Amino acid sequence: MKFADFQQITRSKSADDAIDSFADLESQSLGLLEPLLPPRKGVRLLGISLSSLSRRRRRDAANSHWCSDEYDAAIERAEAKLSAAGSHSGRCPRPCAPVRGFRYATSGAIILITMPDASFLVPSEQEAIMDGMIYGANGYTGELIAREAKKRGTVPVLAGRDAAKIAELAKDLSLPSKVFSLDAPTDVAAALASVGLVLNCAGPFSKTADVLMQACLAVKVHYLDITGEIGVLEEAHRFDTDAKTAGVVLCPGVGFDVTPTDCIALMLKTALPEAQELALGFESDHRMSAGTAKTLVEALGKSGKIRRGGRIVDLPLGRGCREVDFGRGPKRAMPIPWGDIASAFYTTGIPNITVFTPISSPRLAIARLMNAFGFILQSPRVQTWLVDRIEKTVKGPDVAMRDASPTWVWGEAKDSSGRSEEIRIVSLNGYSLTVFSSLAIVERLIANGFPPGCWTPAAIMGKDFILSLPGTSKLELPRPIA
Repeated sequence: MKFADFQQITRSKSADDAIDSFADLESQSLGLLEPLLPPRKGVRLLGISLSSLSRRRRRDAANSHWCSDEYDAAIERAEAKLSAAGSHSGRCPRPCAPVRGFRYATSGAIILITMPDASFLVPSEQEAIMDGMIYGANGYTGELIAREAKKRGTVPVLAGRDAAKIAELAKDLSLPSKVFSLDAPTDVAAALASVGLVLNCAGPFSKTADVLMQACLAVKVHYLDITGEIGVLEEAHRFDTDAKTAGVVLCPGVGFDVTPTDCIALMLKTALPEAQELALGFESDHRMSAGTAKTLVEALGKSGKIRRGGRIVDLPLGRGCREVDFGRGPKRAMPIPWGDIASAFYTTGIPNITVFTPISSPRLAIARLMNAFGFILQSPRVQTWLVDRIEKTVKGPDVAMRDASPTWVWGEAKDSSGRSEEIRIVSLNGYSLTVFSSLAIVERLIANGFPPGCWTPAAIMGKDFILSLPGTSKLELPRPIA
């Protein structure tokens, strides 16, 4: 039994004698389950597995309901039901034939049939539909996600371009792996043929997302990533019609970029349906990973972005500052070109969107200088030098650093009459939050599916999804005394 907070309890029992009646099997199973009922908290997954099964070779009507012929018929009936679920209800991550002996997700539950004594029921590696692929698994965030996925008992394929690092991680976690670059689209599509879903963790996503999205559309595989890049999010939504035709889900931004702010945006839209202005932002002291740093380097020297009248427009860095209390007291905050400029519009339809983060006076002065000298930072030679320095010197935060640096997230909506709503939450470090949010969305799609098309995290999971994740809660500021 796996609970909503991902705590897992496993109970097992070995029978003294062979069991060959359904009534005995039901009694043994309920005996394991009864001490856990009623559950103390929400249940995410419930499963029962059987092992050491063997066929009866003669019919013994007086003592058995599970003779050879009846057993074969039961297997065929189960396969027929699973095939129907996969082909017609949209609950399988991609159309697929039923696979004997392999875990299959349907209606939010797990059906697991294990038959060590019957090798003919065990699928080959080519037949098995794995629990998705993590591309960029050898990167800082990708590895965090891969380790948590393994801890949950799933079997993702670990993939990326660095053969040595992927092989080392796959060996450490005892997980399948694939190594392929994104240079040849046909090779990428072939590499995705045995999975139902791809979670792209390889940034900068401006260099990886388009190729992977098009390959996923070609082979009818769901695509998710952890980007916060406006251009990538906009590009994904341009594939909306193609995704619907292919019958797959595209959902970029399933990590810290942009899940918490996306959920807050939907909360505010629900509270103030006629909102015309949306401001979002976050404050955190965490150290960044090499992948995040390289993504920021790409943006150096470029203009800021905001959305006005439904369109994304430039805003010179350092302009439009205001005071914001993210949860630790009022601070000067600067507009930044964050992913919500794209995603929050598709989630809420609000036409005017700005994203803020706190900024000190020295950093504000530097940001304003970039407006004049940004062309230097954008030169290929400078970009190459900066990326090389990052790869040699930048390492992501360790566990202690992540645990010591929570994130404060804020949102404000206003309508044309002057009414406004504010929401604040406090959550985990951005990297830790990315692990939980991305895997929760992956599990949702594998277990229950979702209508095809391009979606935002809040559109799939709902506005309160962020509050269901570990370490996240609403933050109520004390009201001033009149």
